Amino acid sequence: MSKAVLMSIKPQFCEMIFRGEKTIEIRKRAPKLKPPFKVYVYCTNDPYRTLMDGGRPLNGFVIGEFVCREISPICFEASDPAQLKPLSVPGTGLTDVEIMDYLGNGVPGYGLHISRPRFYLKPKGLSRFIRPCPKDLICEECE
Repeated sequence: MSKAVLMSIKPQFCEMIFRGEKTIEIRKRAPKLKPPFKVYVYCTNDPYRTLMDGGRPLNGFVIGEFVCREISPICFEASDPAQLKPLSVPGTGLTDVEIMDYLGNGVPGYGLHISRPRFYLKPKGLSRFIRPCPKDLICEECE
């Protein structure tokens, strides 16, 4: 697959993706690629939660990948969000209230459908995913 993006995902959601429990990743913005495309999963450096594999920490590494075959719009709106009883949204690992807190009340977001998750036996350093700069610089000038 020639099209790919790198996404930073919190450790608890990385764990759910590779256990097959999370099948939809919620995002405020959709990637500028049309499905299908590959998503490399970077496990966020979260100071409050460390994802471990056989005694080694995985935070700060690209730990796997999945294929996104579909992107769906998602939006939750409530006149009084404080009065809502959170309902679990299947496949997301979140409740409707948590999604609304993340996106905003009535603000549309995107659900990336996860297929073929693959956990790497050996995590990869983030430096392997940086596109080389033709000017030998790392700057905001290059995309």
